[in-house]
Amino acid sequence: MPLRRQTQLDGRNRHIHHDPAAIETTIVTSEPAAETEARLDAVILTCAIGDWVKVAVLIARITDAARAEALEVSPQGIAARIYALVDAHRLQVKGNVRRWRAGEVRNAAAAVPAECAKLADMKAKDDCVKKAQAAAGRAAGTTTGSTTKN
Repeated sequence: MPLRRQTQLDGRNRHIHHDPAAIETTIVTSEPAAETEARLDAVILTCAIGDWVKVAVLIARITDAARAEALEVSPQGIAARIYALVDAHRLQVKGNVRRWRAGEVRNAAAAVPAECAKLADMKAKDDCVKKAQAAAGRAAGTTTGSTTKN
């Protein structure tokens, strides 16, 4: 039988249920940290394709994309991976990356062609960049590691 503890929050009584078996199961079934970091890095690099973007905006995009990929990660966890990718030179940075509203980043491997930079619509710009990268032999947004044999 789970433990029951009553707390006082905002003038209302709330009940918190603790089930140690559920916590243990969550820990046992979670994927390794390295695999989670690799998946998160792929999401970050995909979201950073295109022009320079504020770190705060990128974190918001990554949060939405991570939810779609069933990755549970906090904005601070996303920021930590962004800092690591900047240190590894996989993301380029303008300004102070730790100042989310001031610093800007972009994918170092994804240079924006001139015709794509002129587009005002973000979706059209992203599509243009992906097409340009595919034409250059790079698969945008995938990290499968597949190679083409000539």
